Amino acid sequence: RLRVDRVLHAGDLVGLCPWPDETVELLTGSGVRGVRGNHEDALLAGAESPGDRDEDPLLLPALEQAFRWTRDRAGFLTRTRLEGLPFSLELEAEGRGLSLFHASPVDVFQPLGEELPEDSLDALLQESPAEIYLFGHLHRGYHRVHDTAHLICAPSVGRPRDGDPRTGF
Repeated sequence: RLRVDRVLHAGDLVGLCPWPDETVELLTGSGVRGVRGNHEDALLAGAESPGDRDEDPLLLPALEQAFRWTRDRAGFLTRTRLEGLPFSLELEAEGRGLSLFHASPVDVFQPLGEELPEDSLDALLQESPAEIYLFGHLHRGYHRVHDTAHLICAPSVGRPRDGDPRTGF
């Protein structure tokens, strides 16, 4: 209904939802392109936890249990598809260079947070020059302009941290 030109994802497709195989199949079958997040990396490594450093300590045990459940049930085809996800994608959007990644251009954990100082942001963005940076990891949306670049943190589809339970995009 929104007549979008394309749908992209910024990772963390698995780990907390009860349908890892179905989720990955739906996105793959629909031609949705995207990148891997810390949940995909942890799942493929067989880790006990996705390693979220900024998680609410009260929720952490339940989230880690959900992650282990997913890790133990994700099928071979799902794992193969997740292994094929790139760290980042360089795309074009209406003539502008767009860089898509999970948290930052250099790491699936180090987020481009709203509070990140300008000089730190300069150093990180030099790794992937673009006019638009699209990412996730924080599970809450925001838009920040830095020099002439737009940083867009996509909110969460399945686990918002912004107090709004609706799907974010």
